[in-house]
Amino acid sequence: MDNEAEIKDSLRKKAKALVERDKDKILQFYAEDAKVVTNEGTYEGRKEIGKYWQFILGQFSEIQLEESEPLVQGNKAAHEYTVKGETVNGRRVEFPLIVAYEFTKDKIQKAHIYYDRLTLAKQAAEGWLGERIVNSVVKRMEEGLERKS
Repeated sequence: MDNEAEIKDSLRKKAKALVERDKDKILQFYAEDAKVVTNEGTYEGRKEIGKYWQFILGQFSEIQLEESEPLVQGNKAAHEYTVKGETVNGRRVEFPLIVAYEFTKDKIQKAHIYYDRLTLAKQAAEGWLGERIVNSVVKRMEEGLERKS
């Protein structure tokens, strides 16, 4: 895929498939030997990438995306999103997500998915113990950022 407009169109269609929660449609955008790197691990080949997307889709009962304009240069692209949704347990979440892509011909060859797991965990934590643990981690990090006068 040499045309930047075609890459942008492909990324928008993939985002639409994610909102529709259609794993098979999502996988059509990846090369057979594609590689996806996420916070959860590295997935190589469409079969493994399919397992990853099945897991992700299984965590949400609803997904919405607010997209920025994809940045494309040659066969590489970056796309920023705000993910809004509801977990299968009924928790509303909202978090930033950035994906860096590399294309070969008309398919995604590599994707690096970056998101703030702590922001997501803070919103999705369940029960007093889960919330307490996550909030303790958040508090420690925020205290570390405070400047002492």
